Amino acid sequence: APDNYKSVISNDIFTDGKISKENYLGTTVGGEVSIYIKASEKFDFLTGSVYESLKMNQYNLQRNYQIVGDSYKGSFSNYDMIPFDQLGKNRFIFAYYSQLNYRHEKWNITAGLRYDDYSDFGQSLNPRVGVTYKLNPKFRLKALVGKAFRAPTFQELFDNTTIGNDYGIKGNLNLSNESIITYEIGSEINTKSIIIKYNVFYIENKDLIRVYDPHGGGSIGYYENIGNTGIFGHEAELIWKISPLIQFNANFSHFLNKFEWNIEKVTQADYKFFENQVYYNHELRNMPTVKVNTGLQFSFEKIGVFLGSNFGNNSQNNKRFFLEKNHYVEIPMYVLGNFNVTYKFSSKFHISISGNNIGVKYSDPDESTNINAFGELGLIQPKAMYLLNLKYNF
Repeated sequence: APDNYKSVISNDIFTDGKISKENYLGTTVGGEVSIYIKASEKFDFLTGSVYESLKMNQYNLQRNYQIVGDSYKGSFSNYDMIPFDQLGKNRFIFAYYSQLNYRHEKWNITAGLRYDDYSDFGQSLNPRVGVTYKLNPKFRLKALVGKAFRAPTFQELFDNTTIGNDYGIKGNLNLSNESIITYEIGSEINTKSIIIKYNVFYIENKDLIRVYDPHGGGSIGYYENIGNTGIFGHEAELIWKISPLIQFNANFSHFLNKFEWNIEKVTQADYKFFENQVYYNHELRNMPTVKVNTGLQFSFEKIGVFLGSNFGNNSQNNKRFFLEKNHYVEIPMYVLGNFNVTYKFSSKFHISISGNNIGVKYSDPDESTNINAFGELGLIQPKAMYLLNLKYNF
């Protein structure tokens, strides 16, 4: 809260505003051993193991106010007597991986496997296979399937520093890891002047870790494995060498992100509310689903020029439960420009002028019931930045 904020709970005047000071120190120590074997021109093999020890050595958080009662104190301390459960926590990780690559005429096959053993949440086995096939010198196909995971963080497991006044977010020791399976099919056309790539993909995210309010009223929330998503999309890329001095680049991506609740972790009220929505509202829309980037490069003797643009379509609040649907947000589409102009005075001395984020872009909404905390348009992002760069090589 800003300077001279007046609390509606305690009626205190917060002369210096509400301020938190968080201090932490985490250390990671580990080692890795790997072995690479090139058995022949067609076959090579990589294997190895990793060990890591992670520890939260220090953690402290102080405020110049007390959360309970919203009372202004001026000086800093832990007035709410919050226990720092993440302090001193550690995690030990052991991993083993192997990957082989086989090349034969028009085929290239890569297969890999990784096993991870975490001391605090368990094991995960993740394979991947990628295949490319060269139909002719100009055209090739590829296919990929792979599995990955994300372990819960110390914050998601232990943190309770925002609890107070019947609101905040609490860690959850019963979290499972997130898992991800990716399927992709792609193609590439490569001529002397044009490269065209097109991919279709499907991504399955299971046991997503997100903040969830089991009471449905904006009170204390928990980190929870709330559900699963299925993301289906496609993407294309064009690289066109118009001449030895001019090149044009463009890429496009579009996806749909469908969500489903983990009915073992959420309330029946949220599950039934979501199921009663029309199919369209089963999609997550809190980020642009269409993006287009373009770039044009010129080179003329001592001058190099790049002109680019970035487009993203509109985004909005999700509609999984009542509060999320009720907190309306509509983030407008955006077009941002960028450029770079370089002049070479000599082989040793260059000068360049560049500009980025030229235009207006608002933040993508988050996935919580605070989605409209910065208004229906979200939070304005940093505007244009211009740089002058001088470079001299001795």
